[in-house]
Amino acid sequence: MLKEWQRGKVSESGGWTYHAKGLWISLNGEEAPSVSVVGSSNYTKRSYGLDLEAGAVIVTEDKGLKEQLRGERDSLGDERWAKEVGMDEFIRAERRVGIRVRVAMWIVGLVGGAL
Repeated sequence: MLKEWQRGKVSESGGWTYHAKGLWISLNGEEAPSVSVVGSSNYTKRSYGLDLEAGAVIVTEDKGLKEQLRGERDSLGDERWAKEVGMDEFIRAERRVGIRVRVAMWIVGLVGGAL
């Protein structure tokens, strides 16, 4: 399941901006995750090649830690702000990257991300 978190719009009064990524994996049909990826990586070639980022994978059977991981996951998934999204969301016109950004990224790719 993929959720997108949005609390208002940055350009509006009371709008928040928030950037986070999380991966929590529950095994054997359990509710609490046994595996969690912690870190700041954007999981891209540029991120791994140029940015100073760290990541770690936590694998645990400890019930207390699993419940803490579950609490973290669930607090980010608050239904007031986080909505489940699927592939249909990403083909909407307002989600498309504009031609200027596409050209700029093509140039960045040509010079090896050295800009």
